[in-house]
Amino acid sequence: MIPRRFPKALAGLPLLGLLLASTLPAHARPIRRQRSARPHRPANPPAAATPASSDATPGSTLNEVLVGGTLIHRVRTSWAGHSPRQRADQMQQRLNAALAQGPMHPKDFTVGRVQGDWCVLFRGQRLVTADPLTAAQDHTSPRVLASRWATRLRRVLPELTRTKGK
Repeated sequence: MIPRRFPKALAGLPLLGLLLASTLPAHARPIRRQRSARPHRPANPPAAATPASSDATPGSTLNEVLVGGTLIHRVRTSWAGHSPRQRADQMQQRLNAALAQGPMHPKDFTVGRVQGDWCVLFRGQRLVTADPLTAAQDHTSPRVLASRWATRLRRVLPELTRTKGK
């Protein structure tokens, strides 16, 4: 029952306010954030035991390929039965073998097919495969993705392997 000192016209205002507040869109209401008892964990944990590269830095992930601490490539997907980590290890081994051949030149990197897959080749040998899943994530085809990767490698690796003073 409403006390007599309030006019009857104002009696429904509290109910109207409650009704309006409940119909506000979600983005207009304040959000109460709850603190989690667990700390936030990144999607890719930091490298601990066996990095993909012997040059891995403490902040690197297991699926990265590095040369002299410079990130060369990050493997995001599994392909042909190999996990991203295995693929990164494989690319690191191939890259180390390529580096052992001496200075690299942009013309050494080409794009071609190996067993039906588009790959980046170093002096005719497979360096990395551009798989369809990674290409789809980048909204492109494996051929175009391999071409992009080759362009980056042509730009970065010769600079990293150039002898001082030349």
